[in-house]
Amino acid sequence: MLADPYPKIETAHPVTDDIEVCVVGTGYGGLCAAARLVEAGIASSDIRLIDKAGDVGGTWYWNRYPGAMCDVESYVYMPLCEEIGYVPSMKYAQQPEIYKHSQMIMNHYGLYDKACFGAQVTGMEWEEDAGMWAITSSAGDAFRARYVVMNFGTFTQAKLPKVEGVASFEGEMFHTSRWNYDYTGSAANFPRFENALARSPERAVCCAGVTARATCTSSRTSASR
Repeated sequence: MLADPYPKIETAHPVTDDIEVCVVGTGYGGLCAAARLVEAGIASSDIRLIDKAGDVGGTWYWNRYPGAMCDVESYVYMPLCEEIGYVPSMKYAQQPEIYKHSQMIMNHYGLYDKACFGAQVTGMEWEEDAGMWAITSSAGDAFRARYVVMNFGTFTQAKLPKVEGVASFEGEMFHTSRWNYDYTGSAANFPRFENALARSPERAVCCAGVTARATCTSSRTSASR
């Protein structure tokens, strides 16, 4: 249920080089750190962002359920807009725009070339003689960085509800951070929940949990219901 269902930017694993800075996590915190490092004079080729996701965005990469949007004003929440020449299209931006904005930051600062996706950091060990961190990942990467910036949040960590009988449920089941549009129909950029089921009126969706930490179970229902 927690496998990444989204299109991914492929990384040629294993990565085994030495770099100056490794940024763990590619949400807005990691993007801002990397961007400011570039502005401070560190070459983008010396900065590696690493994330278990298949692209940048952090929680906005994972949570693509219908209607996903930020409840903080875009002009306050979305960073580096002036630097990249971007004006949010809405007062409260929706997930597709925030995700695209994250990608724009990566492209503007040239951070994609050294990025490492689909890899969760599994170890960091300080090598005193070399003055560098030896970093390993779940994808078999083993590279070194002189500096490490830690930026990982909580909303990317899917939590499954402890509902009695969930293991024996025979219908379709998916987490909201792994929304299955192939099952519900429609597309990820629809702004309203009901549109996601517009092509499947015979299907019902029940969410157990709150906000982005919910698991959805689905079953077919008759037209009379």
